[in-house]
Amino acid sequence: MRLSVKLARPVTTAAWLIVVGTQPSCKDKEGPPGPVGSASSASLVRCPRGVSVDPPKAEFRPAISALQDQRYAVAQKLLGNLTEKYPDSATARVWLGDAVLYDEDKAYVAAADDAIRHYKRADELVRAGCKLREAMAYYLRMGLAYAYLRKDLPGAAEAELAVAIESWPESAEVHYHSARVACLRNDQDACLKHLEHTFQLAQQRVRPLFLRVHRSLDDWFVRAETQSEFASLRVQKARELAQLKERYRALPEAP
Repeated sequence: MRLSVKLARPVTTAAWLIVVGTQPSCKDKEGPPGPVGSASSASLVRCPRGVSVDPPKAEFRPAISALQDQRYAVAQKLLGNLTEKYPDSATARVWLGDAVLYDEDKAYVAAADDAIRHYKRADELVRAGCKLREAMAYYLRMGLAYAYLRKDLPGAAEAELAVAIESWPESAEVHYHSARVACLRNDQDACLKHLEHTFQLAQQRVRPLFLRVHRSLDDWFVRAETQSEFASLRVQKARELAQLKERYRALPEAP
């Protein structure tokens, strides 16, 4: 039985970055490597400077504007052209994965399959020496996790989220989707623990600095009440979940 549901587009898709902020510089913090895997077709060393070789801002803007405006077919065409012109741009491939994954005109699971292909190509480039900026590395891991959850593949999603938790433990979103994985595995104690981390970070207003949107505690409460993977948790751990929510409701929200 399918437990995943079609979610609204997460606010942390790569397109919500300002284009000027995506260009690498010597001061940019590099993202972490992905899960350990077998050698890929991109195993040869690429990108002499050690970072993703991205298009100039002027070339990126039309594609990112289309993605932000949810003109996904246009974004896919423009980003596809950019990946051909700049084959060592891992950044462009992350954006292309987003443009495919959130295209509601595509079949739900088929879109995830196509997005995973683009995300994996971005990951191959990272492994071959074309590192992403930290924010883009985050969006790559989360994009893969979303796509695998859409396909009801908790093991694959968990591998991506494990990297994300180690690198960005202050992200409420990472813990929330880790809770989804735990509930899919019927590990309700771990699911509840990740939800507690989510509520704690929301109450403390803690987030990675590159994330421009902070979800409120009430936002996470609403999502937890409707998330399909939490259906059994809401029944079997109803008392514990209610107590957890009441505890955080009683705390003053951080300024």
